[in-house]
Amino acid sequence: MSNIQAYLRPDSLEGALALLAEHQERARPLAGGTSLIFSHPPRVEVLVDLAGAGLDHVEHAETGGVDIGSMTSCSHLATALRGRQLDKSALTDALATLYTPVLRNHITVGGNCVMVYGWSHLPVTMWALDARFMVVSHKAKPRDVDADTFFERHPLRWLGAGELLTQITVKSPAEGSGSAFLKFGRDKSDEGIASVAVSLRLQDEKVASARLVVGSTRPMPQKLDDVAALVVGKRPSKEVFAEAGEAAAKAVVASDNYLGSADYRRHIVASLVRDALAKATQRAGGAA
Repeated sequence: MSNIQAYLRPDSLEGALALLAEHQERARPLAGGTSLIFSHPPRVEVLVDLAGAGLDHVEHAETGGVDIGSMTSCSHLATALRGRQLDKSALTDALATLYTPVLRNHITVGGNCVMVYGWSHLPVTMWALDARFMVVSHKAKPRDVDADTFFERHPLRWLGAGELLTQITVKSPAEGSGSAFLKFGRDKSDEGIASVAVSLRLQDEKVASARLVVGSTRPMPQKLDDVAALVVGKRPSKEVFAEAGEAAAKAVVASDNYLGSADYRRHIVASLVRDALAKATQRAGGAA
Protein backbone atom coordinates (compact mmCIF):
# COMPACT_ATOMS: atom_id res chain seq x y z
CA MET A 1 0.00 0.00 0.00
CA SER A 2 1.35 3.42 -0.98
CA ASN A 3 2.20 5.93 1.76
CA ILE A 4 2.84 8.86 -0.61
CA GLN A 5 1.96 12.08 1.17
CA ALA A 6 3.43 14.71 -1.15
CA TYR A 7 4.26 15.23 -4.83
CA LEU A 8 6.86 17.95 -5.46
CA ARG A 9 8.01 19.30 -8.84
CA PRO A 10 11.02 21.64 -8.51
CA ASP A 11 12.01 23.76 -11.50
CA SER A 12 15.78 23.20 -11.24
CA LEU A 13 18.34 20.53 -10.42
CA GLU A 14 19.42 22.51 -7.37
CA GLY A 15 15.84 22.58 -6.15
CA ALA A 16 15.47 18.83 -6.64
CA LEU A 17 18.69 18.08 -4.76
CA ALA A 18 17.65 20.37 -1.90
CA LEU A 19 14.32 18.55 -1.56
CA LEU A 20 15.97 15.14 -1.64
CA ALA A 21 18.43 16.28 1.02
CA GLU A 22 15.62 17.68 3.15
CA HIS A 23 13.47 14.54 3.09
CA GLN A 24 16.29 11.95 2.91
CA GLU A 25 14.97 8.35 3.09
CA ARG A 26 11.39 9.59 2.97
CA ALA A 27 11.87 10.89 -0.59
CA ARG A 28 12.18 9.14 -3.93
CA PRO A 29 13.11 10.90 -7.21
CA LEU A 30 10.51 10.40 -9.95
CA ALA A 31 11.76 9.97 -13.52
CA GLY A 32 9.57 8.30 -16.16
CA GLY A 33 7.42 6.65 -13.50
CA THR A 34 7.04 3.34 -15.33
CA SER A 35 8.52 1.29 -12.44
CA LEU A 36 6.91 3.27 -9.62
CA ILE A 37 4.37 0.57 -8.87
CA PHE A 38 7.19 -1.95 -8.28
CA SER A 39 9.66 0.17 -6.43
CA HIS A 40 8.52 2.45 -3.62
CA PRO A 41 8.99 0.94 -0.16
CA PRO A 42 6.59 1.82 2.68
CA ARG A 43 8.92 4.48 4.10
CA VAL A 44 8.73 6.62 0.92
CA GLU A 45 6.29 9.46 1.50
CA VAL A 46 7.53 12.16 -0.89
CA LEU A 47 7.95 12.01 -4.68
CA VAL A 48 10.31 14.58 -6.22
CA ASP A 49 9.51 14.88 -9.92
CA LEU A 50 12.67 15.53 -11.98
CA ALA A 51 10.86 16.73 -15.12
CA GLY A 52 11.90 20.34 -14.49
CA ALA A 53 15.48 19.61 -13.42
CA GLY A 54 17.03 20.16 -16.86
CA LEU A 55 18.34 16.61 -17.23
CA ASP A 56 16.78 15.83 -20.62
CA HIS A 57 19.71 16.28 -23.01
CA VAL A 58 21.94 14.39 -25.43
CA GLU A 59 25.26 16.11 -26.09
CA HIS A 60 27.63 14.68 -28.69
CA ALA A 61 31.36 15.15 -28.19
CA GLU A 62 33.64 15.88 -31.12
CA THR A 63 35.33 12.55 -30.48
CA GLY A 64 32.03 10.75 -31.05
CA GLY A 65 31.13 10.01 -27.46
CA VAL A 66 27.84 11.13 -25.96
CA ASP A 67 26.69 12.63 -22.65
CA ILE A 68 23.13 11.57 -21.86
CA GLY A 69 21.02 13.38 -19.30
CA SER A 70 19.38 10.93 -16.93
CA MET A 71 15.87 12.21 -17.75
CA THR A 72 16.33 11.65 -21.49
CA SER A 73 13.64 9.33 -22.79
CA CYS A 74 14.75 6.20 -24.61
CA SER A 75 12.93 7.27 -27.77
CA HIS A 76 14.70 10.67 -27.70
CA LEU A 77 18.09 9.00 -27.31
CA ALA A 78 17.41 6.55 -30.15
CA THR A 79 16.57 9.44 -32.46
CA ALA A 80 19.63 11.45 -31.35
CA LEU A 81 22.00 8.55 -32.12
CA ARG A 82 20.91 8.05 -35.72
CA GLY A 83 23.79 8.59 -38.11
CA ARG A 84 26.28 9.04 -35.25
CA GLN A 85 29.23 6.87 -34.27
CA LEU A 86 27.17 4.99 -31.72
CA ASP A 87 24.51 4.16 -34.28
CA LYS A 88 24.45 0.41 -34.99
CA SER A 89 25.86 -0.40 -31.56
CA ALA A 90 24.76 -2.34 -28.50
CA LEU A 91 23.08 0.83 -27.28
CA THR A 92 20.85 1.30 -30.33
CA ASP A 93 20.12 -2.44 -30.37
CA ALA A 94 18.90 -2.23 -26.76
CA LEU A 95 16.83 0.89 -27.35
CA ALA A 96 15.12 -0.64 -30.39
CA THR A 97 13.93 -3.69 -28.42
CA LEU A 98 13.00 -1.91 -25.18
CA TYR A 99 9.33 -2.83 -25.02
CA THR A 100 6.82 -0.78 -27.02
CA PRO A 101 7.17 2.65 -28.68
CA VAL A 102 4.75 4.11 -26.14
CA LEU A 103 6.85 2.89 -23.21
CA ARG A 104 10.07 4.11 -24.86
CA ASN A 105 8.55 7.59 -24.84
CA HIS A 106 8.25 7.39 -21.03
CA ILE A 107 11.15 5.21 -19.86
CA THR A 108 14.15 7.40 -19.06
CA VAL A 109 17.76 6.33 -19.57
CA GLY A 110 18.70 7.12 -15.98
CA GLY A 111 15.63 5.44 -14.55
CA ASN A 112 16.28 2.24 -16.47
CA CYS A 113 19.88 2.20 -15.25
CA VAL A 114 19.01 2.80 -11.59
CA MET A 115 15.80 0.78 -11.24
CA VAL A 116 17.41 -2.47 -12.30
CA TYR A 117 15.12 -5.42 -12.94
CA GLY A 118 15.63 -8.63 -14.86
CA TRP A 119 13.90 -7.03 -17.84
CA SER A 120 16.01 -3.85 -17.89
CA HIS A 121 18.04 -3.49 -21.09
CA LEU A 122 20.25 -0.49 -20.41
CA PRO A 123 22.17 -1.78 -17.37
CA VAL A 124 23.32 -4.76 -19.45
CA THR A 125 24.30 -2.51 -22.34
CA MET A 126 25.90 0.34 -20.39
CA TRP A 127 28.03 -2.13 -18.44
CA ALA A 128 29.27 -3.79 -21.62
CA LEU A 129 30.07 -0.38 -23.12
CA ASP A 130 31.97 0.67 -19.96
CA ALA A 131 29.83 3.78 -19.50
CA ARG A 132 30.43 6.33 -16.76
CA PHE A 133 27.82 7.73 -14.38
CA MET A 134 27.71 11.18 -12.78
CA VAL A 135 26.18 11.09 -9.30
CA VAL A 136 25.44 14.33 -7.44
CA SER A 137 23.93 15.40 -4.14
CA HIS A 138 23.14 18.66 -2.36
CA LYS A 139 26.27 20.63 -1.40
CA ALA A 140 28.61 17.72 -2.14
CA LYS A 141 31.23 17.14 -4.82
CA PRO A 142 29.90 15.18 -7.83
CA ARG A 143 31.05 11.58 -8.16
CA ASP A 144 32.16 10.15 -11.53
CA VAL A 145 31.43 6.43 -11.19
CA ASP A 146 32.58 3.70 -13.58
CA ALA A 147 30.23 0.95 -14.76
CA ASP A 148 31.93 -1.79 -12.72
CA THR A 149 31.26 0.18 -9.54
CA PHE A 150 27.77 1.32 -10.56
CA PHE A 151 26.53 -2.22 -11.21
CA GLU A 152 28.63 -4.08 -8.63
CA ARG A 153 25.39 -4.32 -6.67
CA HIS A 154 21.94 -2.83 -7.19
CA PRO A 155 22.35 0.97 -7.53
CA LEU A 156 19.61 1.58 -4.96
CA ARG A 157 21.74 -0.28 -2.41
CA TRP A 158 24.78 1.97 -2.72
CA LEU A 159 23.34 5.34 -3.78
CA GLY A 160 23.13 7.43 -0.65
CA ALA A 161 20.03 9.25 0.55
CA GLY A 162 19.70 12.43 -1.52
CA GLU A 163 22.09 11.23 -4.24
CA LEU A 164 20.94 11.48 -7.83
CA LEU A 165 22.19 10.12 -11.14
CA THR A 166 22.32 13.10 -13.50
CA GLN A 167 24.31 11.95 -16.54
CA ILE A 168 25.58 8.86 -18.32
CA THR A 169 28.61 9.12 -20.61
CA VAL A 170 29.26 6.58 -23.33
CA LYS A 171 32.67 7.01 -24.92
CA SER A 172 33.37 6.97 -28.63
CA PRO A 173 34.08 3.49 -29.98
CA ALA A 174 37.78 3.11 -30.71
CA GLU A 175 38.99 2.18 -34.16
CA GLY A 176 38.32 -1.49 -34.83
CA SER A 177 35.62 -1.67 -32.15
CA GLY A 178 32.11 -3.07 -32.34
CA SER A 179 29.30 -3.93 -29.96
CA ALA A 180 25.94 -5.66 -29.98
CA PHE A 181 22.96 -6.39 -27.75
CA LEU A 182 20.64 -9.32 -28.30
CA LYS A 183 17.72 -10.64 -26.32
CA PHE A 184 15.42 -13.61 -26.71
CA GLY A 185 11.79 -13.38 -25.65
CA ARG A 186 8.38 -14.50 -26.72
CA ASP A 187 8.21 -11.47 -29.01
CA LYS A 188 10.24 -8.32 -29.69
CA SER A 189 8.57 -6.21 -27.03
CA ASP A 190 8.32 -8.88 -24.34
CA GLU A 191 10.51 -9.38 -21.29
CA GLY A 192 13.65 -11.27 -22.27
CA ILE A 193 14.18 -14.88 -21.30
CA ALA A 194 17.86 -13.97 -21.61
CA SER A 195 19.84 -11.05 -23.00
CA VAL A 196 23.50 -10.41 -23.83
CA ALA A 197 25.58 -7.31 -24.56
CA VAL A 198 29.15 -7.49 -25.82
CA SER A 199 31.78 -5.02 -26.93
CA LEU A 200 35.13 -5.88 -28.45
CA ARG A 201 38.08 -4.38 -30.25
CA LEU A 202 40.03 -6.01 -33.08
CA GLN A 203 43.72 -5.47 -33.70
CA ASP A 204 45.91 -7.33 -36.19
CA GLU A 205 42.94 -9.57 -37.04
CA LYS A 206 42.64 -10.76 -33.44
CA VAL A 207 40.39 -9.79 -30.55
CA ALA A 208 42.43 -7.35 -28.48
CA SER A 209 39.83 -6.77 -25.75
CA ALA A 210 36.28 -7.80 -24.94
CA ARG A 211 33.50 -7.17 -22.41
CA LEU A 212 30.50 -9.45 -22.00
CA VAL A 213 27.41 -8.95 -19.83
CA VAL A 214 24.40 -11.25 -19.48
CA GLY A 215 20.98 -10.00 -18.42
CA SER A 216 17.45 -11.25 -17.73
CA THR A 217 18.47 -14.56 -16.12
CA ARG A 218 18.32 -12.98 -12.66
CA PRO A 219 17.44 -9.50 -11.32
CA MET A 220 20.95 -8.05 -11.70
CA PRO A 221 23.08 -8.31 -14.86
CA GLN A 222 26.23 -10.45 -14.72
CA LYS A 223 29.57 -9.44 -16.20
CA LEU A 224 31.47 -12.55 -17.27
CA ASP A 225 35.12 -11.50 -17.43
CA ASP A 226 36.47 -15.05 -17.59
CA VAL A 227 34.28 -15.83 -20.58
CA ALA A 228 35.26 -12.61 -22.37
CA ALA A 229 38.91 -13.53 -21.80
CA LEU A 230 38.41 -16.72 -23.82
CA VAL A 231 38.15 -14.75 -27.08
CA VAL A 232 40.96 -12.28 -26.38
CA GLY A 233 44.10 -12.95 -28.39
CA LYS A 234 42.26 -15.22 -30.82
CA ARG A 235 41.15 -14.75 -34.39
CA PRO A 236 37.38 -14.39 -34.57
CA SER A 237 35.72 -17.61 -35.69
CA LYS A 238 32.48 -19.52 -35.25
CA GLU A 239 34.34 -22.09 -33.19
CA VAL A 240 35.82 -19.50 -30.82
CA PHE A 241 32.47 -17.81 -30.34
CA ALA A 242 30.67 -21.13 -29.82
CA GLU A 243 33.21 -22.03 -27.14
CA ALA A 244 32.57 -18.71 -25.42
CA GLY A 245 28.83 -19.30 -25.61
CA GLU A 246 29.10 -22.69 -23.94
CA ALA A 247 31.36 -21.24 -21.25
CA ALA A 248 28.86 -18.45 -20.61
CA ALA A 249 26.04 -20.96 -20.22
CA LYS A 250 28.04 -22.75 -17.53
CA ALA A 251 29.16 -19.57 -15.75
CA VAL A 252 25.92 -17.57 -15.68
CA VAL A 253 23.55 -17.74 -12.73
CA ALA A 254 19.99 -18.39 -13.88
CA SER A 255 16.72 -19.08 -12.11
CA ASP A 256 13.40 -20.63 -13.06
CA ASN A 257 10.49 -18.32 -13.73
CA TYR A 258 7.26 -18.23 -15.72
CA LEU A 259 9.23 -17.72 -18.95
CA GLY A 260 11.32 -20.87 -18.69
CA SER A 261 13.56 -23.05 -16.60
CA ALA A 262 17.08 -22.10 -15.56
CA ASP A 263 18.50 -24.78 -17.88
CA TYR A 264 16.54 -23.43 -20.82
CA ARG A 265 17.72 -19.89 -20.14
CA ARG A 266 21.34 -21.02 -19.96
CA HIS A 267 20.85 -22.74 -23.32
CA ILE A 268 19.58 -19.44 -24.74
CA VAL A 269 22.57 -17.59 -23.27
CA ALA A 270 24.97 -19.84 -25.20
CA SER A 271 23.30 -18.95 -28.50
CA LEU A 272 23.03 -15.25 -27.72
CA VAL A 273 26.70 -14.94 -26.73
CA ARG A 274 27.80 -16.68 -29.92
CA ASP A 275 25.59 -14.48 -32.12
CA ALA A 276 26.35 -11.22 -30.28
CA LEU A 277 30.09 -11.79 -30.60
CA ALA A 278 29.68 -12.43 -34.31
CA LYS A 279 27.57 -9.28 -34.76
CA ALA A 280 30.00 -7.11 -32.79
CA THR A 281 32.91 -8.49 -34.83
CA GLN A 282 31.16 -7.64 -38.07
CA ARG A 283 30.56 -4.10 -36.86
CA ALA A 284 34.23 -3.85 -35.88
CA GLY A 285 35.18 -4.63 -39.46
CA GLY A 286 36.12 -8.25 -38.96
CA ALA A 287 34.64 -11.56 -40.02
CA ALA A 288 33.85 -14.74 -38.12
